[in-house]
Amino acid sequence: MNDRPEYRAMLSYDIESYSTRNNADQYALQAAMIRLLDLAAGAAGLGLLDWKRQPQGDGEFVVLPSTLHPARLTGSFADALRQALDDYNASSEPRLRLRLAVHAGPIHVDGPAGSPGRHAVASGRLVDAGPLRAALLAVQEANLGIVVSDDFYRDYVGQGYDGPPPDQFRRVVVKVKQQEYTAHIYLPGHNVHAIGELETPPEEADDQPQRPGQVTVGGDWYGGNVVNTSGEGISYVAGRDFTLPERKPGR
Repeated sequence: MNDRPEYRAMLSYDIESYSTRNNADQYALQAAMIRLLDLAAGAAGLGLLDWKRQPQGDGEFVVLPSTLHPARLTGSFADALRQALDDYNASSEPRLRLRLAVHAGPIHVDGPAGSPGRHAVASGRLVDAGPLRAALLAVQEANLGIVVSDDFYRDYVGQGYDGPPPDQFRRVVVKVKQQEYTAHIYLPGHNVHAIGELETPPEEADDQPQRPGQVTVGGDWYGGNVVNTSGEGISYVAGRDFTLPERKPGR
């Protein structure tokens, strides 16, 4: 086990409105998501064999190899993924829309149960960003919404590498629990600046009331890991909280 952090680019992606779908649709969306992500990675020349992938049911957390230039994630990879999603949705049901968070920083790549580190947590927080959800809600034609961290925007988007120019990104503030992140949103093929206020949709607002008989597990407790699956079959993910049935005494 390597306990020294390594600088890596990372992706977190999530299917929009996954929990509202029935079992058959969730299965179909999972299959399409993996196939289209693999297709886009192949088209962009990103070596899939070197990806460290942590499935999350409705998405994945991916640590990319150190040899990959991070700017390609918002350039050739984002272009290929958008095209793959557009082509799929033109002829398939149910519709698949993805939220994609792009970040880079030092993490422990091979932790005891995942990839620990605050940057892994930040990636998990960003993919759930309220402004990103609001942007996709406002632009129904878009099948892909991307959010990049402020560090990634400064170090790669703003440095003239291949990819969309900086003015195609919109600066936002992401507030999750007691944390606040500066980030930048990009809707490939659409003008994100033409949208009005990017307020978090009410049904997605943070700190929703906890229902009776439920207990919330904080994602930050796990230090950036995907950790052991609970008895309910749920895998805890860095930076994302989960609501579980409250266990009764003696159970």
